[in-house]
Amino acid sequence: MSSFNYNNFVPYKGQNYIKLRAAVLQTGMKFRDPEFPPTDASLFSSSRKNAGIVWRRAQEINSEARLFVDGISSRDIIQGDLGNCWLVAAFCALAVHRNNWSKVIPDYREQDFDNNQTGVFHFRFWRFGYWTDVVIDDFLPTRKGQLLFCHAPSKNEFWPALVEKAYAKLYGSYEALNGGELAEALEDFTGGVTESFDINEEHLRTSFERKAQFYEFLNSLMKNDALICAAVPALTDAEMEKQTPLGLVKGHAYAVTVIQTVHLKGYNLGYRDPLPMVRMRNPWGGIEWMGAFSDRSPEWTKISEADKSNMGLVFADDGEFWMTFDDFIKNFENIALCHNINTAPVLSMASGYYEYAFHSEWATPDRTGGCINFKKTFLNNPQYVFDIPNGGDELMIHLIQKSNRNPGDDRLTIGFTIMQVELNRKFRTNIIQKIIVSSIFRNSRSIFLRYAFNRGRYIIIPCIFEPGQVGGFLLRIYSTYNINARELIYDRPQEGPFNVLPWNAAPRLVTQVKVMKANGLLAPSSTATEINPYCVIKCGSKKVISSTKNKTSNPIWNTAALFYRKHAAKDPIYIEVWNKNPFFDILLGRQVYIAAEEMKNEVVELPLIIKNKDGSEVSNGLLAFTFIIIVIIILIYNNNNYFLLLLSFHILLLL
Repeated sequence: MSSFNYNNFVPYKGQNYIKLRAAVLQTGMKFRDPEFPPTDASLFSSSRKNAGIVWRRAQEINSEARLFVDGISSRDIIQGDLGNCWLVAAFCALAVHRNNWSKVIPDYREQDFDNNQTGVFHFRFWRFGYWTDVVIDDFLPTRKGQLLFCHAPSKNEFWPALVEKAYAKLYGSYEALNGGELAEALEDFTGGVTESFDINEEHLRTSFERKAQFYEFLNSLMKNDALICAAVPALTDAEMEKQTPLGLVKGHAYAVTVIQTVHLKGYNLGYRDPLPMVRMRNPWGGIEWMGAFSDRSPEWTKISEADKSNMGLVFADDGEFWMTFDDFIKNFENIALCHNINTAPVLSMASGYYEYAFHSEWATPDRTGGCINFKKTFLNNPQYVFDIPNGGDELMIHLIQKSNRNPGDDRLTIGFTIMQVELNRKFRTNIIQKIIVSSIFRNSRSIFLRYAFNRGRYIIIPCIFEPGQVGGFLLRIYSTYNINARELIYDRPQEGPFNVLPWNAAPRLVTQVKVMKANGLLAPSSTATEINPYCVIKCGSKKVISSTKNKTSNPIWNTAALFYRKHAAKDPIYIEVWNKNPFFDILLGRQVYIAAEEMKNEVVELPLIIKNKDGSEVSNGLLAFTFIIIVIIILIYNNNNYFLLLLSFHILLLL
C-alpha cells in the first residue's frame, strides 16, 4: 500500500462527513450539498445538453435503494450518457479487489441506505499525494425517471452512480469527465503508479518467450491487487467506437478482471494442456467478444467442469467475457496497469519498496528551463539526486503534474531526463553531463519510466518541454533498496561571514575529475599475479572510490569526482590505483596533478608511478583522465553585504 496514509485524508472543500452527518441527524433535514448543488452548474455548460434532466434522490428513483446488491463486482457497472469509458473501465477494475474499492468507498456498511437516511455520503480519491475525502448528497441526474450516467444493472444498486458523482464533484462537473486517460482514474482510485505497454513495441506477438513472461508478469501483478485495463486502438476518428469483426469496440477501454490458467482435454486421459486466459469487462455492457471462448461457444466443452466452477463462469449478455491470452495479445494493443506498490519506511527492515516523494514546481525565474533541447536553460529546473550502490535493480519513476480537468486548464507537455554525475556531488550541476535515459514527453497528467541503473550517482531533472512555463508537480521514485534520494537546492557551498579571512577563504575552483581507464597494469609481485584494480581520487580530506574491476590489467572505470578547491597548487588532485586483496589492498601506482586554471585543452594520459623499496620510482601502466575546471567565486565586501560575481570558464580535456 502507498506510504501516503489512507487514514490521513484531506476533506474536500473543508466538508467534514462526520460533522455534516451529525448535523443532519440532529435537524432531521436531509443533506443538500451547497458545494455541488443539483443544478445545471454541476452538469454541462450547454443548456441544450441539460434540457430534460431532473435531479432525484436515490430513494425517489427506487424506493428499495441500496449501496450494494449482493456485494460488489465488475458486473455492477454500465456506462451512461457520458464519454467516460476511461473512468468506467477503471470502476470495473476497481471492483475486482476489496483492498482497492474499500479505500474509495469507506464506511460502506454505515453508508448503505438501510443505515443512512441522511442523504450525505462520502468517497475518497487519491490526489497528488494525498487521499481526498469528497462529501456529496444523493441527488442524481435522471431523464424520464432513469439514471442518466453510470449505473448498475440492478435498478436499486447505487454505488456506481454515487462514486461517479463524487468524482465529478472533485473535478468540477460531469462535463469534466468527458474524455480522459485511464492512468488518471486508475491512480486516483489507488494512489499507485500506472505503466503503459504497447503490444507491438513489446514484440509480444512475435516472441513466444516474451509473451509467456508477460502473462506471468500480469498474473503476479493481479495477485497484488493491480488494476489492469486494455484498449483496441482506433486509427482514425471515423473508426472510433466501431466494432471489429469479433465484436471488440475500437477506441474503447476494457477492464481485465481475472487472469487464470485452465486446462484443456488432452490426447490422454484427463485435462492436461494448460491454457492461459483472461476475463474482460466492457463498461458498455451487452457488446462482447465473439471469438473463441465467447459465451456458449463450442470451445467450452474442452474445459473441465471443475475449472468452469473455479472460473465463476456465467453466460449472460452483460459485457463480461473470457478469451485466451493469445487472443488478448492479438486483438488488444494498449495496456495500462496500475501498480499497487507495497512501500516500507526507509529505515525499516520490512519487505516492500522504498518510496521517495517530492512536491515542487516549475517556476520563474530560474526553475523552468525546458527540456534538454534547450541546452542553455535546461539545467534551470529542479534537480534530484540518488545513489545506486550496486546496480542492476530497476527503479520506477513517476512524474505527475498538478493540473485539474477544468475547461481551459491545458496540460503541459512534461517528462524528465536522468544524467550520471560525480560520485560525491552534493550541489546542483551547472554543466550537462552524461545522459543515461530520458522519458517520453507528452501532455498527459503523468509520466512513468522503469529503468535499471549501473552503480553510480544520478540526477533526475523533471521538466516542461518548453522553457518559461510554470506549474506544480509530484515526483515519486520507487526502489527495492535505499537510494538516498533528495533534492539539490544550492549551486555551491554556501559562503559565510568570515570567508574574507585568508585561512577561511571560500573555494575558487570547482574541479571535476573523471578517471576513465588504465592500461598495462602490472601485477604487484610474482606471487600475486591476479589484478583486481580500483581507483581512488583524492583532494585534501575528500576522496572518491571507484568500483573494482576483477581480473584485468586494462580496467575501464569512468568514475568522476568533484572537488571545491581554494588554490590549485595547494590542493592538488591525487589519483591512486589499488589492487583489491582478501587480506590487504596493494598500491599499484599514483599520479599527482595540479589541475591549474591555466591548463589548455589537451589529452591527459600519464604514467602511474610506484616507488620501489630503495626509493626509486618506476611506472606501472598508463592512466587516462579528463578535467573540467570552473573558476567560480570572487567576493566583494561593501557595507556589510556580500556580492557574488560568477566568472566561469571551462577547461575540458577529452580523450
